[in-house]
Amino acid sequence: MRCLEPVPLAQQACGDLGREEDHREPGARVGATAHQPDAIDLLELVLRSLMEHLIESVCEIEGGSMVDPFAGPVGGRDLLFDPDPGAESLDAEDRFELLDRCVSKRRPPLVESSPSDWLVWWMAGAVAVSAVALFISLQNMHRFRRAPEVLDPDDQGWSVTVCIPARNEADNLESCVRSALDSADADPASSTTVMVYDDASDDLTPAILARLASGDERVVGADVDPLPAGWNGKQHACDRMGRQAETDWLLFTDADVRFTPDCLRRTRAAVHAQRGVTGEVALLSAFPRERTGSVGETLVVPLIHFILMSYLPIGRMRSTLDPASSAACGQFVLVRRSVWMDVGGHAAIRNSMHDGVRLPRIFRRAGHATDIFDGTDVADCRMYHGFLETWRGFAKNAYEGLGNIFLLVLLTILHLCGHVAPWFVLALSAFLASKRGESSNVSTVALVLACVAITIQLTHRFLLAARFKQALTGVFLHPVAMAVFTALQWWSLVLHVTGRRSWRGRPG
Repeated sequence: MRCLEPVPLAQQACGDLGREEDHREPGARVGATAHQPDAIDLLELVLRSLMEHLIESVCEIEGGSMVDPFAGPVGGRDLLFDPDPGAESLDAEDRFELLDRCVSKRRPPLVESSPSDWLVWWMAGAVAVSAVALFISLQNMHRFRRAPEVLDPDDQGWSVTVCIPARNEADNLESCVRSALDSADADPASSTTVMVYDDASDDLTPAILARLASGDERVVGADVDPLPAGWNGKQHACDRMGRQAETDWLLFTDADVRFTPDCLRRTRAAVHAQRGVTGEVALLSAFPRERTGSVGETLVVPLIHFILMSYLPIGRMRSTLDPASSAACGQFVLVRRSVWMDVGGHAAIRNSMHDGVRLPRIFRRAGHATDIFDGTDVADCRMYHGFLETWRGFAKNAYEGLGNIFLLVLLTILHLCGHVAPWFVLALSAFLASKRGESSNVSTVALVLACVAITIQLTHRFLLAARFKQALTGVFLHPVAMAVFTALQWWSLVLHVTGRRSWRGRPG
């Protein structure tokens, strides 16, 4: 059995011309009567060779010869395998028929694509999204340093007022105040005041404040005014305390925050260590360790660090005064009081429920540097108790933290398609395999890519959990957390648009 061997174009053309010469009668002279290869003959030979090479390019190649399993008898004989040893080539009609058969049966239309192809590209995108988030987080975790443990030898201390807004904080207030006083005791070179603003509490908060103030002269109850129209309760309380304070620095915190004994001293060391584009920073915020006590809290609260590390351009924040490249945590915000007064205090963000986003932007627009540091080992906080309280707490300002519907849509696509989808593909494949008792129809390549994306995400969350002392439960609930957080952000948008945001029984 003989196969058509691919012949180089020039070689075949010259060979055919040689055979034409060989067919001349012996002794015949080359002259006008002899058959001479003219332009038409050359063109025919070239086209014949081109066709054979074209057939070669669209048919399968095995062992160096063309093989077409679809080729059948055409015109009473096989196109490629002819038992006649003399059948060295195909006529033009057979060549066109073979070419048409190869093209139509060997190559699907380019515009068509199977669902598995789309899934492969989707999972490849998920790998990219997960890898980029991990890469940015690794860079940011390196830049997001903890406060220095050693002060400058020339340190002379400072004067600082710890400002605590309190509305129905009977369960938290005393522990918070006492932790601040313990931290002040460990920093004797400084002058520290703890000021509490009782924001119309109807529980035991006023009585606890009175007892604390009578027991330590450093504890002061701020003068209280009725909440004006158009003000958020927390921003009004902070603004009133800042204006009544007489110290050089103001530290705004929440009643559910607990300071370590070296918190104030190390925070001052961080102020001197951090340098912005304008020199010493005017606002410095720490992100405390976020403690959780239930699965519902663990789903959402650790995402504070996930979002911060995955998306905040810390390098740009420190090299520019771009307001959009800034961040702060409302649980722990230190400001230089003179600058705070110049930018308008909390009155500049009076209707906001997200001082962590809005306040540093006010400073930057006025030309003052801001920065953040890792407060995991200087303060901790349990924000909420249980899933419902966590949901309400984040829903009040999750959209305001973004402030842009296009950014919300982008994050929704990244989180659902990049972080949730790979887990869904893996679960679907396992489900189909268990139902059918055999492998699922999910593409093997797509399944491998999904597993790669999941591995990257677990690595990412594990590194964050280890660095910021988070519960490991949240690591393995990552896809559920991302889905819940996405729903929470959209619900926050609904509350924002409809004017139904509220907290502690008051509208936002």
